[in-house]
Amino acid sequence: TPGVTCRNEPWLITRPTVMLGNGEAVLRWTGSKPGNFITICDGGSLKVEGVTFDFALQQGYATVRNAIATAPVMITSYTLDVENCRFINSPESGCCAIRGGKGTFAESISVNSSLFSDLSGNGIWLADETDDKGVYSADHIFIKDCSFSRMLGLPVSIYRGGSDESTAGPYVTISDCLFTDCCNKERGSVLRLIGPQKLYVTGCHFERSGRGGATIRLDETTWEDVRIKGCRWTDSGRVISNRNVIE
Repeated sequence: TPGVTCRNEPWLITRPTVMLGNGEAVLRWTGSKPGNFITICDGGSLKVEGVTFDFALQQGYATVRNAIATAPVMITSYTLDVENCRFINSPESGCCAIRGGKGTFAESISVNSSLFSDLSGNGIWLADETDDKGVYSADHIFIKDCSFSRMLGLPVSIYRGGSDESTAGPYVTISDCLFTDCCNKERGSVLRLIGPQKLYVTGCHFERSGRGGATIRLDETTWEDVRIKGCRWTDSGRVISNRNVIE
């Protein structure tokens, strides 16, 4: 429904759900405790389109923890499709726009034509599986035609650790995205992509980003299919990789 909606508790997604905002719906947090705007739970999958997630602190209320995140414990897998949404005005460094938590698994996450702007925290965070046992948060990840600007945190962080070859993913495609004034802190990264078995970064433009560390940080093995093609760098940091992956 168009207009501003104030939430004091998360929307719990427990079944396949479509949320259409028509570009006019705005969510703000007025809870007494930090929480998510939306929490995906067992049995839930979500398609959200045309919604603005406004992290701006409302006077007298707690901060938002994440815009869209998974429940702490999930048994079933889920899917997430984000289209033409805006994630803006986060004052807290620990917040994320989209977060897949430890012990949860998405069959696919797709983020298209969306804006991430003025965020002290992170954008798309799929990096909580840090036990290095070949476990990861999402199988297929597609990020296309998105704009990331004025971010202190990492716009995209994906992690799959360990040398277990029994799991085939994740498969990651990041295409036609713009990164402006993002993650310029010391040793920071605009795209931190550790362990994807197939990774394609194409047609992206990095502008004044990653200057204190890297625009793209990899740690790829010899068998991982990693390609960076048709990207542009303007006053931005380097690409850190174990081999030449830029075409």
